Amino acid sequence: MSRKNAGATQNTSSAPLDVMVAQWDFTARTNDELTINEGDHLFIISSGAGEEWIQARHVTGAQVDTSKSSSGLVPRIYLEKLKPLCRGSALYEYKAENENCVSMRLGQKLDVYMTQGKWMLVKLDVFNGKPGGLGYVPGNYVDVFDSGKEILQPSTFKEPPREV
Repeated sequence: MSRKNAGATQNTSSAPLDVMVAQWDFTARTNDELTINEGDHLFIISSGAGEEWIQARHVTGAQVDTSKSSSGLVPRIYLEKLKPLCRGSALYEYKAENENCVSMRLGQKLDVYMTQGKWMLVKLDVFNGKPGGLGYVPGNYVDVFDSGKEILQPSTFKEPPREV
């Protein structure tokens, strides 16, 4: 596999562009590659159209895990797009706390990809002409549409604190 121009489309920040799941194990052979295991969830950091390699980092949850926060190249063919579990919308505004989280606006529509504790990994739709994003938000800030309520068990999320 050739890695020539593997980072053709660079993301200037470490904000994820997409989320994918590893279909097979891959062991890094050089320092610029990333070791992945089947079933690992990966944030896509940059990709080149039609390229064989993609820049990714492990999804570590809402809090940044420095032991797994490094990024590297992985073969694109080893990855598959993660499908959303359901749709939802933001019940409250939320300001991202770190690079794994995403800021959202009240009423913004979103896809829910997975839950982790009290957090949801979501991909936001474009809102008022501003691009959405991908990252974690508090689960109790999301109104899950009917199709996903049985999957996500929203009763496990407590109401957010009210401003006084």
